Amino acid sequence: MLDRGPDSEASEALWTAFGNGQGSVGGASPATVARNDHQQGRDAPAAEEACLNKEELAKLQGYMRKTFGNASLEVRAQPKKKDMAEVFIAGEFVATLYKILEDGEVEYQVQMCILEMDLDEA
Repeated sequence: MLDRGPDSEASEALWTAFGNGQGSVGGASPATVARNDHQQGRDAPAAEEACLNKEELAKLQGYMRKTFGNASLEVRAQPKKKDMAEVFIAGEFVATLYKILEDGEVEYQVQMCILEMDLDEA
């Protein structure tokens, strides 16, 4: 059986949400998918490959400042998670940024959560 560690409930919820509702993906259990990937040489990328380095953070910050037209936007490393950074505007946390490695390609994803109570202040 696949050892999912301390986040097993969250992992199972993701598998259920993206699978067939029975805790599987395409009819295969998470353990089967992981085992098949391992047998075919598709192990997860090493943690250091997904790390955001200072150069990337600076490029991402420059890109986002230009794109959003906001010089106060900052992209700061997240010390506990090497593949994640935090986005701040005028010193206020607004989003998380993730480095994703998939099929030899690199992409960056920004996740922003807006609370309903914050809309009342807008």
